[in-house]
Amino acid sequence: QPVADPQPVADAPASTADPTNAARVLADYRRIERFLAPQPEDAELSAADAELLREYLGEARFAWYESEGPQSDAIRQAWLERMSAEAAAGPPSTLRLPLYPNVGWGCEVPSLWVASGNFNPDVTFILPVGETALIERCEACFDLDDGDLRERCETKHCSIQVEGHFTGNETKPTEHCQGVAHELHIDRATTRGGSGREYFLALPGGAEAPEGPPLTDGPRWGVLFANAFRKQEGARARAEALQARLVAKGHAATQLLDSRRISTLWCCSFAVVVDRFDDEKAARALAKTLGREGFTGVLVRTLY
Repeated sequence: QPVADPQPVADAPASTADPTNAARVLADYRRIERFLAPQPEDAELSAADAELLREYLGEARFAWYESEGPQSDAIRQAWLERMSAEAAAGPPSTLRLPLYPNVGWGCEVPSLWVASGNFNPDVTFILPVGETALIERCEACFDLDDGDLRERCETKHCSIQVEGHFTGNETKPTEHCQGVAHELHIDRATTRGGSGREYFLALPGGAEAPEGPPLTDGPRWGVLFANAFRKQEGARARAEALQARLVAKGHAATQLLDSRRISTLWCCSFAVVVDRFDDEKAARALAKTLGREGFTGVLVRTLY
């Protein structure tokens, strides 16, 4: 998972559990999930995939996608727009997506920030709200007079990966070629998220709330595993099996938590917490022991 700096506990979307909606959103996502990832330049659509995307995008947008090829952001744009529209009508989904500044259009635009596209019809404008500290840090780069310093600042602060939910609020175009901007409530963000171009459904709208309150006290350093995402089939069973293996190895304190209870983890996985410590050194010593015992994917994280 991307490394997230310790941040305040995220504001959960104000919604009740709606299993029917969650199942529908997840099924829709799985139809096009593979197209959200970067595609090879020479990728070709099968007849079945072409029909799927024509139905999903509509004729006009599908024609644009065909003309631009697999490097087009048309599918990502369509998915983000759909998630924004659904947030206006029902429980919002938790998403992971990139944000990057896009300036210099030569005409009025509704926001500096975009989540897809670059100077073409694939662009998706975003209005960030919520945890915007990294957003503001990036924006400060544009006020620097020194070109080299500004470039280094942008490299360090402006490739941002965020997790959050659309609010359903949108701005409508008021100028020629302005476009629509979608308000996104950011729960957490990082500039250390690898390529910074991941589009990912973390939790479908209507999913059940986490069991128990957020962790806010106790030993702060945790040794854990968090790679069984709740939306995956059999995720809980895999996490429980890992918990059982750890207990069998003598790690009796191992417990299973929802990652939404841990403010420094990204949503939304089953977090298998092996143990907690007041001291980072002790936590890292346990992580090394787990490696020698054959466990992979161990994380050492502050828990709040």
